[in-house]
Amino acid sequence: MFKNHGVRIIVAMFLLLADTSISQDGKALSFAIEAKKRTCLVGEPIMLWCRITNESETETYNVNTETLMWPPSFLTVISPNGQPLSSSAEKPAGDANVFDHKLIKRLKPGENYSYAFDLQESYPTPYPAGHPSSFDTLGEYVIQSLYTCSNITSFAVKAKPIVIEITSRSPEQIQQLREKIKGAKDSGERLQALSLLRRERSVGHLAEIVEMLKEGIADVSFRREAARTIYELADRAHLQSQSIIDLLKCDDPSVQGYLALTLGKLNERKAVPALIELCDSTMHPESYRPALRALGQIGDERAIGVVERIADNDPSKEIRDLAKRILMEMKGSVGLPKTRP
Repeated sequence: MFKNHGVRIIVAMFLLLADTSISQDGKALSFAIEAKKRTCLVGEPIMLWCRITNESETETYNVNTETLMWPPSFLTVISPNGQPLSSSAEKPAGDANVFDHKLIKRLKPGENYSYAFDLQESYPTPYPAGHPSSFDTLGEYVIQSLYTCSNITSFAVKAKPIVIEITSRSPEQIQQLREKIKGAKDSGERLQALSLLRRERSVGHLAEIVEMLKEGIADVSFRREAARTIYELADRAHLQSQSIIDLLKCDDPSVQGYLALTLGKLNERKAVPALIELCDSTMHPESYRPALRALGQIGDERAIGVVERIADNDPSKEIRDLAKRILMEMKGSVGLPKTRP
C-alpha cells in the first residue's frame, strides 16, 4: 500500500537591516524567490529562481550577481529535525581576489535580473533516502534567505514565504518505475528509475533487485545503486538473507560492502562465517571495513578471533582502532572480559 505524503517546504526571505540602499524617491532594490512548481514528486528538481528588481523610478544600480550563482551563500535550509542542511555542492571555481566585471548587471528603473537553480542540486546530501537531513524526508523545510550584495550596492530583502509540497508517487507511477528498471534500453533511464524507487522507499521491488544482482548486471553504476538500495531499504519481510549471503562472493567491492552492511543491519547471524571469510580474503576498504562493521553489529562471539587479529595486525591505525572498539563491544555483549590477559 502506497500513500501520498506531503512535504511542505517554506522559503522565507528576511529584511537586510544594514547598509540598505535607498534612492532619492525613497525606493530601492528588492530581492525575491519564486517557485516554478508548487507541488513536486520525490526526487524531482525543485526549481526556484531568485530575482533582483530595481524598484526605483529614478535611480540606476550596478549589482554584483556573483553570489546568486552560489545559492548556499544566501540560503539556509532547516530540515524537519531543526538542523541546517550542509551543502556538499562545489562552489564555482574562480579567483577570490579577482573582481569579474562581467558579473556586474546594470539595472535601470523597473528592470530586474533573474537566476534559476535546482534547490536539490544546490544542497545535495550523502544521506540515505528518508534520512532527517535529506530532501526525501517528510516534514517542513524552512529555507531562509539573507542576500547581501557587497561592494556594489546593498539592498532590502523582501519577505515573501513560498510553500512547496513534495508528494510520493501513486502506485501506478511506482509500477512504471519498476517496469523501466527491467525493460528500459537506456542505462541512464534504468539507473534514474532505480534511484527514484530508493528515494520513494519502495520495498516491494527488493526481491527483484536481488534477483537482478544474482543474474549479473554489467552496468557498474546500476549494480552499485542496486546494492545501495538493498542496504538502505533492508527489510526482512522482503529479503531472503541467504541470497544476500551468496552475493557476498561477487567481485565488486562496493557491492560487497553494501551487502555486508545489509546483513549487519538485519543482525543476520547466519552471515557470520561469510563475513569472516570476506575479512580474511580481501583488504579492499570498500568491502573489508563494512564487513568488520557488520560483524560488530551482529556481535556473535564466533567473530572475536578475526576481529582480534585485525585489531593487532592491520596496517591501518584507523582500522585497528575501529576493530578495538568493536572488540570491546562484542566481548561486553557476550559477557567476556573486555581486555585480554
